[in-house]
Amino acid sequence: MNGRLLCIPLLAAALALGAYSGERETAPEKPPFAVSGWEVVRMRKTISGASNVVTVSFVLKNLTGLSLDRVDCAIELREAMGTKVGEMKPVPIRYFKPGDETQVKVTAEFVPAFSTYFLNFKYRSGLEVSEASYLGMSPFDGPLFVPPKPQGRYVRLMVMGYEFLNDPKTGDGLLAVKLKNFGGLPARRPKVRLRLYAQDRRLIGRVDAELRSPNLPRDSYEEIAGGEERTYRLAMRGVPAYDMYDVHIEHDPPKPEECLPGDKFAGLMDVEIIVTKATVSDGMLEIACRTRNGLQTALSALSAEFWLVQHKTVLDKEGRETIEKEAVKVATAKVDTGLSLEPGEEKNFAFKMRIPAQRFDDYGYQLAYECPGDEAPADGDAASAGTHKQSEISFEVMGGELKDGGVRLEGFVTQKGGASALDVPVVFVFMDADENVVAKREMKTTVPPNGKKSFIVSFADLPKFTDYRVEMGEPVPVK
Repeated sequence: MNGRLLCIPLLAAALALGAYSGERETAPEKPPFAVSGWEVVRMRKTISGASNVVTVSFVLKNLTGLSLDRVDCAIELREAMGTKVGEMKPVPIRYFKPGDETQVKVTAEFVPAFSTYFLNFKYRSGLEVSEASYLGMSPFDGPLFVPPKPQGRYVRLMVMGYEFLNDPKTGDGLLAVKLKNFGGLPARRPKVRLRLYAQDRRLIGRVDAELRSPNLPRDSYEEIAGGEERTYRLAMRGVPAYDMYDVHIEHDPPKPEECLPGDKFAGLMDVEIIVTKATVSDGMLEIACRTRNGLQTALSALSAEFWLVQHKTVLDKEGRETIEKEAVKVATAKVDTGLSLEPGEEKNFAFKMRIPAQRFDDYGYQLAYECPGDEAPADGDAASAGTHKQSEISFEVMGGELKDGGVRLEGFVTQKGGASALDVPVVFVFMDADENVVAKREMKTTVPPNGKKSFIVSFADLPKFTDYRVEMGEPVPVK
């Protein structure tokens, strides 16, 4: 089935520090959980004024073969010499079925500086209680992974972790970033884009640099082979005082002689939007954004739909509160920016929307744009794409990513042979391991006549799911 999101297992010999207690259905040498999608986000201050804020998130999968009544996790923070300096405790996981996976996320304030961490688990099945601990590395190394074997005729360069350190007095900074190529073709000339932001999310500094190994000859370029993992360190000076930062990675596409008919890939397969500033005035919310074309082709007619959501607690069958949240839209705004962007180009835009009467906790958005000719932006893993056809419309999901308890999907809609633009309603149906429907999310897009329109859509705080399908409504001609 298309749309399946796979979890990367934790290393079986991941320096397990705790022992399993009692007899278990799984062998002691096997890990009880798989951990993937690890992310550590640090902010000196937030918009609300909180200081030294750290958010830790990862995806946890139950490998025990047992139905677990409760899983408690503690993230133990330690300094370089091993001394414990703090601890972060996410909300316990309840009713964790075999093979299920869930997003674990915890935020803490006033977190001291740390360089290593331990993941401590205590899990209960019936009357049996077991414990396990795993040693993590420094934040830019991330947790211990067993990556999938490199395969396929594509490049998938992933950031396994990063850390940026700076000295406010001297302005010296050091960026460490760990990359791994999960594809079967080499990633050449990896480039890093570092962005620094002030407390109000203003962009105050940037670094764009090509990553190179220390002993690489001057007339050669960096090349990360399929399955290879490398860590780079980039020193810099004149770094301004900042509150937040983010890191993006790009690389050159494969050489023409490496490509076969039907291969599709690009460097950074993304068109991104960053909210740089949000202000409230006279009952209106004004949002300033920056967008960047990370595709290898020009795009035009960029439009976006933003929505504000309220997080509501989900109840189980007995009416008890769960740790899951449902994102309910309380306001939407459609923005036709009219922007055209060349590959790598950045532009700014802003819009206003009325503040809803209801409280809102987060926002989401979807993008649409047009590309010249029949060359559609596509995810490197074209083999995982599914096509859904109805009449003269085809709908393709080219990539998916679990993020912050939600999911981000991208792809494109194509109309062949049509003479007029069509409004196409789409419903994403998310299912659990037993193919029960756990959530539905809607999206609408307008497809040009005999043309193609790309989309990126994010849904926040979804219940746990293992697969999804796409249902298309009847296309309606645009009046």
